[in-house]
Amino acid sequence: ADEEQYSPSFDPEIDGNLTPPDPDYQPVPETTEGMNDELAGPPAKLAKEGKLERIDIVHRRLGHPPNETLVRMLQLGGASEEMIELARHFDCPVCRLGSQPRRPFAAKADSRAVSFGLSVHLDLKFQQDYKGEVYVCLSMVDEATTYHAARLLRNRSPEHVARKFINGWVGLYGVPQRVTLDQGGEFEAAFTGMLESHAIYSKVAGSHSPWQNGYAERHGALLGTAWAAIIAEHQSCGRVEMKTALACAIQGKNSVVSRAGHSAQLLAFGRQACFPDLLEEDVWSSASLGHALSIDSEVARMAEMRSAAKESEGPLPLAN
Repeated sequence: ADEEQYSPSFDPEIDGNLTPPDPDYQPVPETTEGMNDELAGPPAKLAKEGKLERIDIVHRRLGHPPNETLVRMLQLGGASEEMIELARHFDCPVCRLGSQPRRPFAAKADSRAVSFGLSVHLDLKFQQDYKGEVYVCLSMVDEATTYHAARLLRNRSPEHVARKFINGWVGLYGVPQRVTLDQGGEFEAAFTGMLESHAIYSKVAGSHSPWQNGYAERHGALLGTAWAAIIAEHQSCGRVEMKTALACAIQGKNSVVSRAGHSAQLLAFGRQACFPDLLEEDVWSSASLGHALSIDSEVARMAEMRSAAKESEGPLPLAN
């Protein structure tokens, strides 16, 4: 009976210094029933890591929605309370990178430009004509004066956008020290090379973070409102009419007097826009004459101010 009893084979030459197996050892029959239930069972039987993995899959398949939306979808789908609670506190690293800060960071604010042409904010603005065809323009806003310039684009290639920026801003108002833009493909490759060739520092906003370029976004919205109103009033269609409507919208926006009592054109060029249709003929002739003499009178006035300032200070003390 002892010879017929099963015992695991042990060969010292093969197994080396291993301890011989216990003759009383009874092998446990292997079964995959519990393993299959653990891996493919209902969510209530999954480990916490497995539940989080399933929530992550659902979160990514739904396009990274907020946790409130994810919880609502799970509730409508009949998920368990444990899964809903995990989804309520789910933390996605991708969403965390593009999320808006909950509170202002304790950091020193960037110094804002105080002179025209030093800092420019760039963005693209989309607008439909009267027939519904979409057109896009390059929006350029000066940081110090809010002076706005825009150029209608034929395409969004970096080479074309770079040429529009050169013709629409650099060629007219000079090379800025820095520009602020987003991560759009139109601001890559050739556009970046153009900035480097002109030694222009670029500040790029984060992905899915339009508030980091909020200056261009806000003024682009104001431009879009004026542009859409002109299109609706004159039923503008086609590229030529859209370009004219854009120029009129830019001129109107730069001429609007702000709450501070000045317009962007006044801050940029030192004079307010004139509207001859609002003046009588004799008043307009006087205004034209005053404008013709404004250069000499302004130079003389500044010279008198400098002389008065020197006289008020008295003679400068001699150095010992």
